[in-house]
Amino acid sequence: MLKAMTQALRYIQENPEGTQQVMMSWLKLDREMAADIYQMAKNNYTKNGMVEESMLNSLVTTMLAEAGIKNVAPTQLVDFSLLQQALK
Repeated sequence: MLKAMTQALRYIQENPEGTQQVMMSWLKLDREMAADIYQMAKNNYTKNGMVEESMLNSLVTTMLAEAGIKNVAPTQLVDFSLLQQALK
């Protein structure tokens, strides 16, 4: 499953036309709408599923603070080891 996910993420980045065709088919969008949505959304995806540690720490720290959770490090909540194995 992780290999398929990373292949899909790579496909989204490397094949805009194919991605837009899938969007048009699955979401019943016209070409212009699919192109606009693709342009807005493509940078929201990583190429391989990994997230930069600084970005992840910032996001998790903010979420923990908003939830009132203290004394929990982001590294206690995230484990990319399976994804790293799938990327090999």
